[in-house]
Amino acid sequence: MSNLSRLLNLGDLSQYKIHAARYNQNSHPLDVFLSDRKEWANWTAWFNGKHDFNRPYVISFVDFYPERDAWLFAGIYRIKNYASRPDSSLAGTHAYDVELLEQGADLIGRLKLHLPLSQVRNVRLKAENYVSKMELIEVLRKPYTGPGFSGYDRSSLTWSELLSITQNKRQDWKTALAHMKGVYVITFSDGRNYVGSAYGEVGIWSRWNAYALSRHGDNAEMQELDAQTKGKFIEGARFTIIEAWPTRTEDSLIIKRENYWKEALMSRKTGINRN
Repeated sequence: MSNLSRLLNLGDLSQYKIHAARYNQNSHPLDVFLSDRKEWANWTAWFNGKHDFNRPYVISFVDFYPERDAWLFAGIYRIKNYASRPDSSLAGTHAYDVELLEQGADLIGRLKLHLPLSQVRNVRLKAENYVSKMELIEVLRKPYTGPGFSGYDRSSLTWSELLSITQNKRQDWKTALAHMKGVYVITFSDGRNYVGSAYGEVGIWSRWNAYALSRHGDNAEMQELDAQTKGKFIEGARFTIIEAWPTRTEDSLIIKRENYWKEALMSRKTGINRN
Protein backbone atom coordinates (compact mmCIF):
# COMPACT_ATOMS: atom_id res chain seq x y z
CA MET A 1 0.00 0.00 0.00
CA SER A 2 1.36 3.44 -0.95
CA ASN A 3 1.98 6.27 1.51
CA LEU A 4 -0.95 8.18 0.05
CA SER A 5 -3.32 5.23 0.39
CA ARG A 6 -2.36 4.84 4.04
CA LEU A 7 -2.59 8.55 4.82
CA LEU A 8 -6.01 8.92 3.24
CA ASN A 9 -7.31 5.43 4.03
CA LEU A 10 -8.31 4.93 0.41
CA GLY A 11 -8.96 1.22 0.21
CA ASP A 12 -10.20 0.09 -3.22
CA LEU A 13 -8.64 2.55 -5.68
CA SER A 14 -11.06 1.57 -8.43
CA GLN A 15 -13.67 3.60 -6.53
CA TYR A 16 -11.70 6.85 -7.01
CA LYS A 17 -10.75 9.30 -9.71
CA ILE A 18 -7.96 11.86 -9.19
CA HIS A 19 -8.67 15.47 -10.05
CA ALA A 20 -5.30 17.06 -10.86
CA ALA A 21 -6.42 20.68 -11.19
CA ARG A 22 -4.13 22.87 -13.29
CA TYR A 23 -4.13 26.36 -14.78
CA ASN A 24 -7.16 26.74 -17.04
CA GLN A 25 -5.93 29.77 -19.02
CA ASN A 26 -7.84 31.98 -16.63
CA SER A 27 -7.05 31.04 -13.02
CA HIS A 28 -4.56 28.98 -11.07
CA PRO A 29 -6.42 26.43 -8.94
CA LEU A 30 -4.10 27.12 -6.00
CA ASP A 31 -5.18 30.77 -6.04
CA VAL A 32 -8.85 29.75 -6.11
CA PHE A 33 -8.30 27.20 -3.33
CA LEU A 34 -6.65 29.85 -1.14
CA SER A 35 -9.20 32.60 -1.65
CA ASP A 36 -12.57 30.87 -1.99
CA ARG A 37 -13.22 27.26 -0.94
CA LYS A 38 -16.77 27.38 -2.29
CA GLU A 39 -15.47 28.37 -5.71
CA TRP A 40 -12.82 25.67 -5.44
CA ALA A 41 -15.59 23.08 -4.91
CA ASN A 42 -17.04 24.29 -8.20
CA TRP A 43 -13.80 23.28 -9.93
CA THR A 44 -14.38 19.71 -8.80
CA ALA A 45 -18.08 19.90 -9.62
CA TRP A 46 -17.53 21.33 -13.11
CA PHE A 47 -19.02 19.17 -15.82
CA ASN A 48 -18.03 19.47 -19.48
CA GLY A 49 -20.39 16.96 -21.03
CA LYS A 50 -18.22 13.90 -20.45
CA HIS A 51 -18.71 11.78 -17.36
CA ASP A 52 -15.04 11.93 -16.40
CA PHE A 53 -15.87 11.49 -12.73
CA ASN A 54 -17.69 8.22 -13.38
CA ARG A 55 -16.76 6.76 -10.01
CA PRO A 56 -18.18 7.33 -6.53
CA TYR A 57 -15.26 9.41 -5.22
CA VAL A 58 -12.80 12.06 -6.38
CA ILE A 59 -9.45 12.83 -4.75
CA SER A 60 -8.68 16.48 -5.50
CA PHE A 61 -5.24 18.03 -5.84
CA VAL A 62 -4.23 21.54 -6.90
CA ASP A 63 -1.09 22.32 -8.84
CA PHE A 64 1.25 23.81 -6.24
CA TYR A 65 2.87 26.07 -8.83
CA PRO A 66 5.55 27.59 -6.55
CA GLU A 67 7.27 24.18 -6.83
CA ARG A 68 7.75 22.03 -9.91
CA ASP A 69 5.56 18.90 -10.15
CA ALA A 70 4.16 19.46 -6.64
CA TRP A 71 0.50 18.93 -5.72
CA LEU A 72 -1.44 20.08 -2.66
CA PHE A 73 -4.22 17.83 -1.37
CA ALA A 74 -7.57 19.61 -1.55
CA GLY A 75 -10.05 17.04 -0.28
CA ILE A 76 -11.98 13.90 -1.15
CA TYR A 77 -15.41 14.41 -2.66
CA ARG A 78 -18.31 12.07 -3.14
CA ILE A 79 -20.14 12.37 -6.44
CA LYS A 80 -23.71 12.43 -5.19
CA ASN A 81 -25.16 11.81 -8.64
CA TYR A 82 -23.99 11.53 -12.22
CA ALA A 83 -26.81 13.58 -13.68
CA SER A 84 -25.54 17.03 -14.42
CA ARG A 85 -27.38 20.05 -13.08
CA PRO A 86 -27.54 23.53 -14.63
CA ASP A 87 -25.32 25.92 -12.70
CA SER A 88 -25.17 29.57 -13.73
CA SER A 89 -22.14 30.16 -11.50
CA LEU A 90 -20.14 27.93 -13.84
CA ALA A 91 -20.60 30.10 -16.93
CA GLY A 92 -23.62 28.27 -18.27
CA THR A 93 -22.10 24.78 -18.09
CA HIS A 94 -23.29 21.98 -15.87
CA ALA A 95 -22.01 20.55 -12.62
CA TYR A 96 -22.06 17.38 -10.60
CA ASP A 97 -23.55 17.40 -7.12
CA VAL A 98 -20.53 16.86 -4.88
CA GLU A 99 -20.02 16.47 -1.16
CA LEU A 100 -16.74 17.06 0.68
CA LEU A 101 -16.01 14.08 2.94
CA GLU A 102 -14.48 13.98 6.40
CA GLN A 103 -12.08 11.36 5.05
CA GLY A 104 -8.64 12.99 4.98
CA ALA A 105 -10.10 16.38 5.97
CA ASP A 106 -7.35 17.02 8.52
CA LEU A 107 -4.79 16.89 5.68
CA ILE A 108 -6.50 19.36 3.35
CA GLY A 109 -4.04 22.10 2.49
CA ARG A 110 -1.28 20.31 4.42
CA LEU A 111 -0.35 17.28 2.33
CA LYS A 112 2.10 17.97 -0.51
CA LEU A 113 3.09 15.32 -3.03
CA HIS A 114 5.33 15.04 -6.06
CA LEU A 115 4.04 13.71 -9.38
CA PRO A 116 5.32 14.70 -12.84
CA LEU A 117 2.28 15.24 -15.06
CA SER A 118 3.65 17.66 -17.64
CA GLN A 119 3.15 15.10 -20.41
CA VAL A 120 -0.34 14.14 -19.25
CA ARG A 121 -3.07 16.33 -20.71
CA ASN A 122 -6.01 14.82 -18.84
CA VAL A 123 -6.71 16.23 -15.36
CA ARG A 124 -9.20 13.50 -14.38
CA LEU A 125 -7.23 10.32 -13.83
CA LYS A 126 -7.85 6.76 -12.67
CA ALA A 127 -6.52 6.56 -9.12
CA GLU A 128 -5.04 3.07 -9.48
CA ASN A 129 -2.72 4.33 -12.23
CA TYR A 130 -1.22 7.24 -10.26
CA VAL A 131 -1.58 6.89 -6.48
CA SER A 132 1.46 4.60 -6.19
CA LYS A 133 3.52 7.10 -8.23
CA MET A 134 2.82 10.04 -5.93
CA GLU A 135 5.76 10.69 -3.61
CA LEU A 136 5.28 12.42 -0.29
CA ILE A 137 7.08 15.77 -0.09
CA GLU A 138 5.87 16.92 3.32
CA VAL A 139 2.94 17.28 5.66
CA LEU A 140 2.71 20.91 6.69
CA ARG A 141 2.09 21.73 10.34
CA LYS A 142 -0.79 23.98 9.34
CA PRO A 143 -2.80 24.27 6.11
CA TYR A 144 -1.04 26.31 3.45
CA THR A 145 -2.29 29.91 3.42
CA GLY A 146 0.18 31.50 1.02
CA PRO A 147 3.92 32.14 0.92
CA GLY A 148 5.82 33.10 4.05
CA PHE A 149 7.22 36.59 4.51
CA SER A 150 10.78 36.52 3.17
CA GLY A 151 11.82 40.17 3.23
CA TYR A 152 10.59 43.58 2.12
CA ASP A 153 12.54 43.29 -1.12
CA ARG A 154 10.71 40.05 -1.97
CA SER A 155 7.17 40.94 -0.92
CA SER A 156 4.91 40.33 -3.89
CA LEU A 157 1.50 38.67 -3.54
CA THR A 158 -1.21 37.65 -5.95
CA TRP A 159 -4.69 38.85 -5.09
CA SER A 160 -5.63 35.36 -3.90
CA GLU A 161 -2.53 35.14 -1.72
CA LEU A 162 -3.29 38.55 -0.23
CA LEU A 163 -6.85 37.44 0.58
CA SER A 164 -5.65 34.25 2.23
CA ILE A 165 -2.89 35.93 4.23
CA THR A 166 -5.13 38.71 5.56
CA GLN A 167 -8.13 36.46 6.21
CA ASN A 168 -5.92 34.09 8.17
CA LYS A 169 -4.17 37.01 9.93
CA ARG A 170 -0.80 35.50 9.10
CA GLN A 171 1.44 36.63 11.93
CA ASP A 172 4.65 36.69 9.90
CA TRP A 173 3.20 39.14 7.38
CA LYS A 174 1.28 41.17 9.95
CA THR A 175 4.31 41.59 12.21
CA ALA A 176 6.51 42.64 9.28
CA LEU A 177 4.07 45.11 7.71
CA ALA A 178 1.90 46.49 10.51
CA HIS A 179 4.40 49.14 11.61
CA MET A 180 6.01 49.95 8.29
CA LYS A 181 5.27 52.88 6.02
CA GLY A 182 6.02 52.49 2.36
CA VAL A 183 5.21 52.56 -1.34
CA TYR A 184 3.63 49.69 -3.24
CA VAL A 185 2.41 48.96 -6.75
CA ILE A 186 -0.67 47.02 -7.78
CA THR A 187 -0.27 45.46 -11.21
CA PHE A 188 -3.48 44.36 -12.87
CA SER A 189 -3.92 41.48 -15.29
CA ASP A 190 -4.16 43.90 -18.24
CA GLY A 191 -0.69 45.28 -17.40
CA ARG A 192 -1.79 48.60 -15.92
CA ASN A 193 -0.27 49.78 -12.65
CA TYR A 194 -1.49 51.67 -9.63
CA VAL A 195 1.11 53.16 -7.27
CA GLY A 196 -0.03 53.69 -3.70
CA SER A 197 1.47 54.37 -0.29
CA ALA A 198 0.94 53.84 3.40
CA TYR A 199 1.87 56.60 5.86
CA GLY A 200 0.55 58.43 8.90
CA GLU A 201 -0.92 55.98 11.39
CA VAL A 202 -1.68 53.44 8.66
CA GLY A 203 0.94 50.76 8.08
CA ILE A 204 1.24 48.67 4.92
CA TRP A 205 -0.61 45.79 6.60
CA SER A 206 -3.67 47.95 7.33
CA ARG A 207 -3.62 49.40 3.83
CA TRP A 208 -3.45 46.01 2.15
CA ASN A 209 -6.05 44.61 4.52
CA ALA A 210 -8.40 47.39 3.38
CA TYR A 211 -8.03 46.19 -0.22
CA ALA A 212 -8.71 42.60 0.86
CA LEU A 213 -11.92 43.65 2.62
CA SER A 214 -13.32 45.91 -0.11
CA ARG A 215 -11.29 45.17 -3.29
CA HIS A 216 -10.83 48.92 -3.85
CA GLY A 217 -9.52 50.19 -0.50
CA ASP A 218 -11.75 53.29 -0.82
CA ASN A 219 -9.68 54.41 -3.79
CA ALA A 220 -11.80 56.38 -6.28
CA GLU A 221 -10.22 54.88 -9.41
CA MET A 222 -10.66 51.34 -8.12
CA GLN A 223 -14.19 51.98 -6.93
CA GLU A 224 -15.11 52.85 -10.51
CA LEU A 225 -13.39 49.73 -11.84
CA ASP A 226 -15.06 47.65 -9.17
CA ALA A 227 -18.50 48.89 -10.22
CA GLN A 228 -17.77 48.55 -13.95
CA THR A 229 -16.49 44.98 -13.71
CA LYS A 230 -18.60 43.73 -10.79
CA GLY A 231 -15.43 43.09 -8.82
CA LYS A 232 -13.61 41.19 -11.57
CA PHE A 233 -10.98 43.91 -12.09
CA ILE A 234 -8.97 42.78 -9.07
CA GLU A 235 -8.74 39.12 -10.07
CA GLY A 236 -5.24 38.36 -11.28
CA ALA A 237 -3.78 41.50 -9.69
CA ARG A 238 -0.43 41.45 -7.89
CA PHE A 239 0.56 43.56 -4.87
CA THR A 240 4.26 44.38 -4.59
CA ILE A 241 6.15 46.46 -2.05
CA ILE A 242 8.53 48.89 -3.77
CA GLU A 243 9.90 50.61 -0.67
CA ALA A 244 9.43 49.99 3.05
CA TRP A 245 10.31 52.57 5.69
CA PRO A 246 10.12 52.53 9.52
CA THR A 247 7.28 54.38 11.22
CA ARG A 248 9.54 57.25 12.33
CA THR A 249 9.99 58.26 8.68
CA GLU A 250 8.41 61.61 7.83
CA ASP A 251 5.20 61.31 5.81
CA SER A 252 6.49 63.92 3.38
CA LEU A 253 9.29 61.57 2.32
CA ILE A 254 6.84 58.71 1.69
CA ILE A 255 4.68 61.00 -0.46
CA LYS A 256 7.74 62.19 -2.35
CA ARG A 257 8.81 58.60 -3.04
CA GLU A 258 5.28 57.69 -4.11
CA ASN A 259 5.30 60.49 -6.68
CA TYR A 260 8.73 59.37 -7.89
CA TRP A 261 7.42 55.88 -8.62
CA LYS A 262 4.30 57.22 -10.33
CA GLU A 263 6.61 59.03 -12.73
CA ALA A 264 9.03 56.11 -13.09
CA LEU A 265 6.27 53.61 -13.84
CA MET A 266 4.21 56.14 -15.82
CA SER A 267 1.18 55.10 -13.81
CA ARG A 268 -0.56 58.42 -14.43
CA LYS A 269 -0.21 58.01 -18.20
CA THR A 270 -0.53 54.29 -18.74
CA GLY A 271 -1.89 53.18 -15.36
CA ILE A 272 -4.86 54.21 -13.26
CA ASN A 273 -3.37 56.87 -10.96
CA ARG A 274 -5.15 60.19 -11.36
CA ASN A 275 -2.90 62.44 -9.29
